Amino acid sequence: MPVSQQKNQQQMANLVQLVFFLGLLLISSIIYYFLAVRPSGQLPGLFPVSVSPTFFLWLIIGLVFPLLFLYVFLKLLPSMDLIYDPNVRILANMYSLPFMVIYFLANAFVEELLFRGAIQYAFGLFPAVILFTLAHISYYKKPVMLIEVFVLGLFFGLLYTVSQSLWLCTICHGFYNWILMWLIKTDRIAYYPASNAVIR
Repeated sequence: MPVSQQKNQQQMANLVQLVFFLGLLLISSIIYYFLAVRPSGQLPGLFPVSVSPTFFLWLIIGLVFPLLFLYVFLKLLPSMDLIYDPNVRILANMYSLPFMVIYFLANAFVEELLFRGAIQYAFGLFPAVILFTLAHISYYKKPVMLIEVFVLGLFFGLLYTVSQSLWLCTICHGFYNWILMWLIKTDRIAYYPASNAVIR
């Protein structure tokens, strides 16, 4: 395939990703407004921003626990086939790691705004966790991935309950996704079909 055609395909993929993200941000913002802002008259989880020693304690816990969970999850995984998704590999190959910092923070913000800021605020922890898990439709054929998403959704929901900060949850969620992509992109885990996950 000629370089110019590859560049055009990359630009089109970037445009589709941007439009999709903006659409999700708009939908999440509308739902957040009706379920959280309008009933409370405030911006729950967003403002006021409180950066205290407690915030940093929860930040450390929020960064470390998901990594420990990922380590155990990969060690217990009998085969990478149980979680392998070719779209994840495409994403890893498509973008640079610095770009993915922005990408994953932006996506984490949208998910946290919707599931923690709106749904958890209005309906409670477990409905938010269940809807968060169900929203990951690309994993329906990979039940083991749904377990991972459920555990992480529960953790981020509990983190929001104790911190009342969507910013904190966004940082931790985005960091987890970025670390996972870093492990895949740099081949620190053998993220290929029919191979075992080995952390190097």
